[in-house]
Amino acid sequence: MTDPMDALRASAAADPPAGAADVGTVVAVTAETAMPSLWSYFGGDDDRVACRLIVGEEDVGYVGRGAVLGQMAGQVRGLGDASAGATPPGAPTGYAEIELRCDEPGCRLNPIHTFLYDAEFPLHCPLHPQRVLHPPQAD
Repeated sequence: MTDPMDALRASAAADPPAGAADVGTVVAVTAETAMPSLWSYFGGDDDRVACRLIVGEEDVGYVGRGAVLGQMAGQVRGLGDASAGATPPGAPTGYAEIELRCDEPGCRLNPIHTFLYDAEFPLHCPLHPQRVLHPPQAD
């Protein structure tokens, strides 16, 4: 069986694809939760062609929509697939996408997408570890 991180690294590129406008960032706690997070991100908007992927502390690179959605075909899907064997902090949202932001001016990872969020144990920005990620402020 292929290591999930090896599969993610193999599908990633160092740079975003040419012509990709606003490339978002997806943060996953583990390699096992990365695919459901990516499926949620790309499923949330048909115009999304790529995103930057960060798994735990590792900046994996840029992954394209086709590579991610192509891996769905062979998956057995069911409730709780992403957390089988371990429960990361936060409450699962049924793979509903949550947008978070780093409040560091000009942070290039914004917007950051995940499917786990717990305000008591917030994620920190991978580029600015001193900054806590938060939902966008209502104007």
